Amino acid sequence: MKRNEAIQEKAAGEARKLMATIGPMRDGGATLTQIADALNANDVKTSRGGSWTATQVSRVIDRGRGQRADE
Repeated sequence: MKRNEAIQEKAAGEARKLMATIGPMRDGGATLTQIADALNANDVKTSRGGSWTATQVSRVIDRGRGQRADE
């Protein structure tokens, strides 16, 4: 497997796990910013150990739904 494919697969796997938390929040009407704030308040770190932003939440949702973030 090429390195880029491996990175994308890892990101997709992490997104699927996070969708258990993010999905119900989004379905309940939470904004991307509210979801990012909730993840940060609960000390959930990004894959690189940082804080969440609305853009990162959006990308996780896209990956969790099987879409590429750049589409």
